Amino acid sequence: MCEESEEYATLQVDDWKRARVEHECCACELPIRRGDYYHHCAILYDGHWQTYKHCIRCQMMCEALWAAGAEAIDLTLNCGERWENTFGCGECKPEIAALAFMTPDDMQQCVRADRVRKEVTERAVQRKALLHLKRLAEKRSRVIV
Repeated sequence: MCEESEEYATLQVDDWKRARVEHECCACELPIRRGDYYHHCAILYDGHWQTYKHCIRCQMMCEALWAAGAEAIDLTLNCGERWENTFGCGECKPEIAALAFMTPDDMQQCVRADRVRKEVTERAVQRKALLHLKRLAEKRSRVIV
């Protein structure tokens, strides 16, 4: 999706980190605040290193694209493609669509609970994100009624 190439990276190093200083997500351009968890990707391609820092939400979107069968994606998520057009399988899963509405605080709340166990996994984050969003929706519906 977006950037298909016959050449592959020489080396790719992925890691989850906690920000010591403020960064900017390379996809949504929202700040990654000091103390927030984020995904760091370093790629050695054609003798040059490129680094990408993603907030949790954007990293989960990248992983959803790979899981859906995209061979290559624009890591800035700026390709103008639609899920339905690219994968031809209808709309994306509700847990992926829910990522679009997460705030930075929602994302961090999901991860902090996982960091107690010293690991972050995309399934746990997505599961907790859905649960958290459902709770928020229930609270908002109670207030409206």
